[in-house]
Amino acid sequence: MTLERNFSKAVIYLRVSTTAQKDERFSLSYQEESCRLLAERNKLKIKEVFVDDYSGFTFDRPAFKKLQNKISKEPIGSLVIFDMSRLARDAVGLVSFLISIYQELKINIYSVNQQGFQAANKEYSSLDRYDINDLVKMMIYGLQVEYSAKMFLKRMYLGRRQALLNGCIPNPTYGYENYKLKNGTHRTIIKENEAKVIVLCVSYFLDDASFADISRSLQEAKIEAGRFKNWSGKVVRRLVLNESYTGIFRFGDLYHELPSLTIIPKNKYREVVQKYKNKSGCEKIVM
Repeated sequence: MTLERNFSKAVIYLRVSTTAQKDERFSLSYQEESCRLLAERNKLKIKEVFVDDYSGFTFDRPAFKKLQNKISKEPIGSLVIFDMSRLARDAVGLVSFLISIYQELKINIYSVNQQGFQAANKEYSSLDRYDINDLVKMMIYGLQVEYSAKMFLKRMYLGRRQALLNGCIPNPTYGYENYKLKNGTHRTIIKENEAKVIVLCVSYFLDDASFADISRSLQEAKIEAGRFKNWSGKVVRRLVLNESYTGIFRFGDLYHELPSLTIIPKNKYREVVQKYKNKSGCEKIVM
């Protein structure tokens, strides 16, 4: 039985998935305020607000499921969102859901910000509501954007992977730096002054000093913390337990050894790991 939709009755769907989104322009309070203003402009009466704190790459979200249940059983006629990315991040899944909303449930969707789609289709920038023609164009555009993004990330990953195989660490950590050769390629070298600090930290730790004690010693000696800005127990822990200083580097599923970049011998690193496990009672090191 088809429900007789009341298009003045609306629900709002809000979603965040990261701390940054919670604090900035995608915060739930900002989304809701914007959606309510949009609803008021279009003379919609908000019946319920659904909120998820989940990734947009999955449709297995508690509030999203409740939303689907409500609009399928009640005569809600309109759905208000901040933008399409709040419903989903997967272009194909998103368009499939939207088409079911329009064609099967006959529900209108109002969007505060037509992000991405608006930029490519200026003629739609003043619209609050989508129609089925918008969806077809959005599907094509969304698939293009998704494919381009995946190809970019793949090229970047393969490029960095190959760089490591060629002796250049992607985003080198404390103790290393990259420099450019005359042929235009890059190589990673050891920063001797920072390597001495790493060796010193490991020696202190093996002599039973705590990470906090080591950080205080470094501060008192006025040793520069480099990219860390300030010494702390957490920073020292990262240095002492970092397997990369044995010359073994990880990138995705790749483990690659560069002996020329060894700062801490493997046997000494094994001592560090065993001592840490004995002290902390942890069987696994989590960086």
